[in-house]
Amino acid sequence: MTELAKRYGGSLYDLAAEEQLTDQLLAELDVALDCFNQEPAYLRLLSTPGVPKKERCALLDKAFAEAHPYLVNFLKLLCEENLLAELPIEEIHKHQTEYISLQVDDVAHAATLLEQMDITNFSVLDQEFIRIYDSNISGKVLLKALIESGVGLESLGRKQDTLEDYFFQLTEEGK
Repeated sequence: MTELAKRYGGSLYDLAAEEQLTDQLLAELDVALDCFNQEPAYLRLLSTPGVPKKERCALLDKAFAEAHPYLVNFLKLLCEENLLAELPIEEIHKHQTEYISLQVDDVAHAATLLEQMDITNFSVLDQEFIRIYDSNISGKVLLKALIESGVGLESLGRKQDTLEDYFFQLTEEGK
């Protein structure tokens, strides 16, 4: 894989993480890879220099019309640079997702508190769990704020999952 392809893959991941679209874009990228693996002739067509780049990009627009524009533009960029066969999925998967896991007795109250603390990069997973994706937050400050506001805290911890873990979870859920 070329350094340019690695850089493009890393940039897509960084943009996805910044806009909280990591899960969506990785799932869509997985679909695109499945498509290319199932139809190698399609990938060869997209990689054929004799077909004008504009036409190859139009094929990607049509094939992935329902996908997020970031992914479509990423695929078109790789196509224009003749790097589509080098999709940097391995590089994207190397990135880690670090988060703070909270288990609380009142998710709504905890979410409101997080917003009051200007913490917006979080997800409510269910009635007990919240994941905070901002790794710059001090656990001590967070713990103090939760206790002072009366939120019952069952657990608080920093965790790090690989993107491979994410895909493994998707595979296991689909069984």
